[in-house]
Amino acid sequence: MKADRSGIAPKAEEAVALLKAFAHPSRLIVCCALREREMSVGDMEAALNIKQPNLSRELAKLRTEGIVETRRNSKVIFYRLSGDTRVANFVDAICAVMTDAWPSAANVASVKRDTVPTTRWPRRSSHFDQASGYGVFAKVIPTSGEEDRS
Repeated sequence: MKADRSGIAPKAEEAVALLKAFAHPSRLIVCCALREREMSVGDMEAALNIKQPNLSRELAKLRTEGIVETRRNSKVIFYRLSGDTRVANFVDAICAVMTDAWPSAANVASVKRDTVPTTRWPRRSSHFDQASGYGVFAKVIPTSGEEDRS
């Protein structure tokens, strides 16, 4: 059964624009840092090891695309992620992928169900067994006293 894609088509251009806005390593690093707290340019430059001219250029792009917002306190401008939930969801997902926070197929059984948001699991090639051609969704591990039936 094919999925109904009619609801996706009108949002495709918007999604592409959002993806393009994140399509630079420095912008991704900045967004992952801003997940935790708002930061000034000086804070980001020191913490992220991105030189000020490059950082300012990438922040301008993120501001133009509505991904970050600013707040001025005297002479210092603080940056934070925008309040858009799509931005927050995307940044959460991409930062999890970048930091290997998502469990691999080998250790899925060890993760408590309520600790990982199941709606945000990324598609990973590790869930596909190249040798057999089948998807790997779970590994059944017998508990003590049970026989291995394989």
